Amino acid sequence: MKCLFALLQLFLIFQIVLNASLLSSANKALMNSEQAAQITDTLGQNQVLLSPSQNYYLLLQSDGHLLLRSNGSTNGKGQDNLIWSSGQYGRGKGPYSLVLRQDGYLVVNDSTGWSLFTWTKNIFGLPPYTLTLQDSGNLVVTDSKGNTVSQTNTAGKQ
Repeated sequence: MKCLFALLQLFLIFQIVLNASLLSSANKALMNSEQAAQITDTLGQNQVLLSPSQNYYLLLQSDGHLLLRSNGSTNGKGQDNLIWSSGQYGRGKGPYSLVLRQDGYLVVNDSTGWSLFTWTKNIFGLPPYTLTLQDSGNLVVTDSKGNTVSQTNTAGKQ
């Protein structure tokens, strides 16, 4: 049974790394016809959220640091470049998780549930909220009607 559980866990991690491009605050799967992404409401440490083209990725490091990077093989520079960072890390107790809460707030929690970092302010609109890493490199939180409620304004940065 433990072996089956471990295999299932590895499969899910593999799916998240290869296919995820959205996080949703609703605990249900959503599909976007252009992106055809597998959806989840949390991202674990050392897991990535990829843009559909895989030119950009959001990484939650093992120290709780949340990083948005461009892929070195596609940015013409040969190395992954930092585009945006939470700036908060090394506090609390791991493992860490990135959670898009029902109220639209994106938070990095430690293993005790303490919020190490909170992104998104003045949330408006109607849930569920969705976090999308766009092909432009912009990280965006939208409400159920597709209205942008928060973004990193990193489109086009490499």
